Amino acid sequence: MGPPRRHRRQPGHRPEPGLLRPPRRRAPQPTGLTAGARRPAVDVLDAAHTCLTGYGVRHTTVDDIAPEAGTSRSAVYPYVRTKDDAFRRLVERPHTQALGQARQAAAAGAPPAPGARPGPPTPASP
Repeated sequence: MGPPRRHRRQPGHRPEPGLLRPPRRRAPQPTGLTAGARRPAVDVLDAAHTCLTGYGVRHTTVDDIAPEAGTSRSAVYPYVRTKDDAFRRLVERPHTQALGQARQAAAAGAPPAPGARPGPPTPASP
């Protein structure tokens, strides 16, 4: 015997207005780290670093990262979707920090660091 049949709606059938469920609201996907979300993201990335260096990329899972960060697996996903995403963010982190420091130094008018190479020449304005 197969599975029970489900009742199919007739074309054009609309339930009574009181029976409609309110639409589900999806949680917004994080587009960037805000000031309030900064610390948990850093904690998750630090935990990912510990696991990736301890177990290796191949043997690390999000299930390993979550307890290391002191949180549940579902609380890790807003910050890193997969272990590959965690690895990518860890690789980007020093570059992002260095770029931020360089922008601050340029805005403050600080001289270039010793040994820094000049950037590409800027085109002259006509």
